[in-house]
Amino acid sequence: SLPDHSSLFAKGDDVIKSAHQTYSYSKLGDAMFTKKLAQILASQKDPRLKDIKCLTMDPGTVNTKMLLAGWGACGINVNKANNTYKLAATKYGAEQESGSYHFGGGDGGDARDQKKLDSLWAELEVHTGCTYSDIDKNL
Repeated sequence: SLPDHSSLFAKGDDVIKSAHQTYSYSKLGDAMFTKKLAQILASQKDPRLKDIKCLTMDPGTVNTKMLLAGWGACGINVNKANNTYKLAATKYGAEQESGSYHFGGGDGGDARDQKKLDSLWAELEVHTGCTYSDIDKNL
């Protein structure tokens, strides 16, 4: 479960201290972002937007440079991780529901809680200055 949004966007002494917790929040945030973006695109009138598929995936522990430097080779080879992304771009991905999470654990209860999805999205709009309110204008 994501903490209060002020914790996610905190700076200085209020920043989340645990690297594992920060990583976990980033994965959950990715799932929530993907689900909400899929909802926004599906609600558009323009079929070019409605037909965009939003998927998120986690290939598991991958032997990236950062992992190798910190913990050693305890994951899968980067080439194998690329295969999971190729799956999402093929027939498998085309058959999946937009906004869904793949490969690994679940997307977490927060990603199925509409109030939390809307709240996170609103907070992201504040912090990024970006909005999708005019997404289908000038297409």
